[in-house]
Amino acid sequence: AGLKNIVSQNSANPVLRAIQVAFEMRKFASQQEFCGSGEIIVKIGVHYGNVIAGVIGYHKPQFSLI
Repeated sequence: AGLKNIVSQNSANPVLRAIQVAFEMRKFASQQEFCGSGEIIVKIGVHYGNVIAGVIGYHKPQFSLI
């Protein structure tokens, strides 16, 4: 399960690629207008490393990343 750890000499650093994509998304969003109410603001965080993801909570279940 999950992504395989395949890295070739020609592959770009995945963290750098994620940051480049984030900047492109912010650039695109800043050029759009949402129903005439102004620009769309996008906030993006990049995580690198192990992560645990799942639904936490009995009374109010929410998807969480730890």
